[in-house]
Amino acid sequence: LHANVPDHVPEIGANAFKGCWGMADQDGFVIIKNTLCAYGGNNACVNIPEGVEYITESCFENRKEITEVRLPASLKQFGVVEHPSESKVFVGCTGLADAQGFIVVGGWLWGYTGDSNIIEIPESVKMIHSDVFRSGRNETPRTVIVPASVTHAGRHAFTNMRVEFRGEVPNACETQMMFNIPEVCYENGFYIS
Repeated sequence: LHANVPDHVPEIGANAFKGCWGMADQDGFVIIKNTLCAYGGNNACVNIPEGVEYITESCFENRKEITEVRLPASLKQFGVVEHPSESKVFVGCTGLADAQGFIVVGGWLWGYTGDSNIIEIPESVKMIHSDVFRSGRNETPRTVIVPASVTHAGRHAFTNMRVEFRGEVPNACETQMMFNIPEVCYENGFYIS
């Protein structure tokens, strides 16, 4: 099967071709126009083809068997949603976690599987997905150290966590705009509630 999508269609919706395995190529990719809509392959190392510009919202979600992802130079965006930090492209891909428990793909922190009380985010991270460090109200808050490389974090990324910034600490107004979350100051950092 093959879908002929007219040129005037600007983008493919998040779940438009999810589960359309009859449209998959020999490697398990369902690619419509320049959008990777689904992955049905079973490789531990996934090499996304050149020409893919977008990966839909839950394309690889919970694929624990994936241990490596190679992104094409053509890639422009993860997810085709209004708030990309809320897409679930690599959420639950625990096989991608490094030795410290960070699931990082393309400069995005998609998850954390570690159990440290002091979590120092790697300098390679630019974006933090929603809910990565979210903890319950009855849990003892852990401390997350955010490097200067981080420019955005999704909603609820740091719920009930203490947050410290490396380098210059932004003022509360800038922090609220940058992270799109409420905060209250504590000593040299922020406590996110």
